[in-house]
Parts: sequence; structure tokens; C-alpha cells
Amino acid sequence: MYHIPNGKRAAETAALIGDALVCLLQKKSVSSLTKSEVIRQATVSRSTFYRMFYSLEDVMDYLCDRLVSEYLRSFIQSRQGQEPKDLDLYLFALRYWLANSSVINVLVENGQEEKLYLSLRRNCGIFFSQYVPEVDLNAEDIDLFLSMKLGGLSQSIITWCRLGEHRPIEETARQLSHYIEIFNRLGFFS
Repeated sequence: MYHIPNGKRAAETAALIGDALVCLLQKKSVSSLTKSEVIRQATVSRSTFYRMFYSLEDVMDYLCDRLVSEYLRSFIQSRQGQEPKDLDLYLFALRYWLANSSVINVLVENGQEEKLYLSLRRNCGIFFSQYVPEVDLNAEDIDLFLSMKLGGLSQSIITWCRLGEHRPIEETARQLSHYIEIFNRLGFFS
């Protein structure tokens, strides 16, 4: 796992390394890319890279975590304390990920889509702390809930990117919300 020290300079350096990886992955696959190429592209020293990351996988995890936590915080701020609806969540997610589609496209092209879902899982505490009152759920119930919500959200974003992002965001979000309503009526989530 990555380990970014606290501080503005460390965050900027980590961002440089992440941006270098995304840039290089638009030209090469992750399996043919070396840490040395990323280090050179990011213009950082080898020791700086290893202070923050052990592998290129760590850099990809960092990129996902950074974007997911920023996405969740932005969504919460946009709602200003209002209870979110599925349509709101999907619309916001699609708009946010459209603006950051280079990372999603890199994940899809390199068969690393699972990283988005795992990052959503790692960062979901941000969302839970805001919208889920203190509820007595065991770990298995929370895991099932997260799998349904986050799995659907991450797969929707990935599929949307895989299809070339040609369908309007609002149409895609409305369709996803409609499917959720159908599943609710059929008792899938009761």
C-alpha cells in the first residue's frame, strides 16, 4: 500500500507521480511499463518514489483513492445536508468521473476496473459518516449493502466509459435510477 506523508509538498509529489503514470498508461500497458519510466516522467528521484510507493499498483491505488475521496467529499458538500437520492448520486458520479475519465479509461484498458470498486469500499466511511445515522448493522450487513450500492455505481461508471462516453450523462443516470426503482418494486432490495 502507498504511504504519502502529510504535507503539501508530499501531496504535490504524489500527484506528479500519479499524473506521470496516467500519461504513460495512455501509451503503454501497465505490464510493459517500468517504475523507472514513471520516475523519469514524473521528474522525481527513485528514493522519493519508494518513500511513497512500493509498486505501480500502489500508484494506481493512490490515484483511485484520491479521486474517490475527492468525489465523495464533493458530493456531500453539494448536497448541503440533504438526504441523497439514487439519481442525485448517479448524476453527480457520472459528471465527476467524466471530468476524470482518463483514470477510469486507464483502469479499463489495463484490466484494473476492480480498483475503482475497492477504492469506493476503502473510502465509503466518508459517505456513511454523513448519511447513515448510528445503525446497529453487523459487518456482514454493511458488506452486503456496500456491494450492492458501490458495485452498481462502479460498474455503471466503468461500462459508461467502456462504451465511449457517448450517451448523455443525464440520460444514463435517469436510466440507472429507473432500473433501481424496478428492482425495488420487484423486492430485490427488501
